[in-house]
Amino acid sequence: MRYAYAVTQAETFSAVVRDAQPLIASLTSYARWLETLGTIEEPRGIVFHDLASATTVFSDHVLPAWTNVSLIHLDPVIDDWKQIYLSALSPEMSGQTQALVADYYHSLDALDIATIGAHELTHHLHRFSDVPDQATWFEEGFCFYAPRKHLLPAARLSQLQQVERALIEAHEARLGGHPVWQFGFANTGGECTDALFDYWRAIHTVSHLGETYAHGDLKHLLTLFDQWKSQHEQTSRLDAFFIETLGISKDDQEALWLVDGTSQF
Repeated sequence: MRYAYAVTQAETFSAVVRDAQPLIASLTSYARWLETLGTIEEPRGIVFHDLASATTVFSDHVLPAWTNVSLIHLDPVIDDWKQIYLSALSPEMSGQTQALVADYYHSLDALDIATIGAHELTHHLHRFSDVPDQATWFEEGFCFYAPRKHLLPAARLSQLQQVERALIEAHEARLGGHPVWQFGFANTGGECTDALFDYWRAIHTVSHLGETYAHGDLKHLLTLFDQWKSQHEQTSRLDAFFIETLGISKDDQEALWLVDGTSQF
């Protein structure tokens, strides 16, 4: 895979190159593993940006990572992502929650950023072409679930899951109240936290389905998704399909936002 760099200021170039270098090896290795899950429609390359280039020049995305048919775009600078995630802190959070969130995001490293790049690469699985809007939550959730499961040590992944559950709870009153299949409903286009909220919920939902109901079998979860996708125009929404096919309990239906209303962890 080819790589390129795009920066708005010369002084940011060294940081972009520095933090991009460890990602290249991780993403190359991940791409080989990803082939075990299906055919990859490989992009032409990755463009590594500074924050301004990613969010004001090449796009108006509030988050500096996205993919299209031909290219993956990513800000690899760890300090930029620290600030993005730390912006989710709120004075209304308990001291314990603030400490939990701050401790994790202050410790972000190259492997954490690699999962973001791997998320974008996972979108290039052929089975994720032409996904109906009502199933976006599954694509987005799975495209984080798979990289994290493969790349992060178990203890680190568990810590991250605790952090994101705490953030969902902290922001639920303001941004929640809608089912998971209404992905993007919380994103008003303003703050990073608003954009991240539905990702956190989708990740939590897919991770729980994968670990609890598919017993950690990524291929099984994808096979069910393929089955639904092949007949979705004649059947129910994906969330309803999973509820029936996987036998999801009523408690989990509520806790995973598969029904209307807020969840309670």
